[in-house]
Amino acid sequence: GIIHPDSMIPACCDSICGDSCGTEECGNVSADNCCASTIITENKSCDTNDPPCVITSTDENASDSRTCSEIGGLLSTLDGVTCCLASCGYCGGFGCDKKPGGVQGCCMTFITPLNKSCDTNDPPCTVSQTSTVPVPIADTVDVKRNVAVGVYTSSQTPQNREQDLGIEIFDYQLVFQKIYSLDYPEIKSVSSDGYIPILNLEFLSDSSEPVLKKILSGTYDDQLEAFAKECADGGITFWIR
Repeated sequence: GIIHPDSMIPACCDSICGDSCGTEECGNVSADNCCASTIITENKSCDTNDPPCVITSTDENASDSRTCSEIGGLLSTLDGVTCCLASCGYCGGFGCDKKPGGVQGCCMTFITPLNKSCDTNDPPCTVSQTSTVPVPIADTVDVKRNVAVGVYTSSQTPQNREQDLGIEIFDYQLVFQKIYSLDYPEIKSVSSDGYIPILNLEFLSDSSEPVLKKILSGTYDDQLEAFAKECADGGITFWIR
């Protein structure tokens, strides 16, 4: 076989590809044999298959790790770490709670925070870094780190956008709330839709008095404490920025 020219992409092309392995011209020879995105999507390990195949980790501890596919699970293409039940059909994304397996078996927002290692647990679980197989990527992109895709809230819902694109791509949803009117039910609703909420705090005043002065004087303390308690009781994992 021929190793992909980018060391960050663990794909091994068929020997027929020649200099086209992993290049923009890979499809002109054979997408199945020469394009990294197709090879990684097929996810055939070079340990047990001839090229084209995916080069697995050679880390000395890798033998102690189990991949999602090895234990009959379904790896999320959103984060490459969450391992759902195979019955889900697709791991994470919009409508995950409606899939066979429900929230507990199909939703990243429920599975990932539990941090149940797939090395010692069956799906749903989280795979270790040594057993993670990279998610499909474009052949012309130099991948340096994992990327999380979020969507800005607007009149067009994330579901509408995913339907337009024909793929369940968003794993985070931005929620904008003013510091004096924080709304936990909205955050809960986003999580129920299968997305990880990112709460963006807007420091706007509800009067003519500067908001920072009101924050320092403790004007919103009772509201913030009540909101924090509601979040803690709700148990939903989300980000605040």
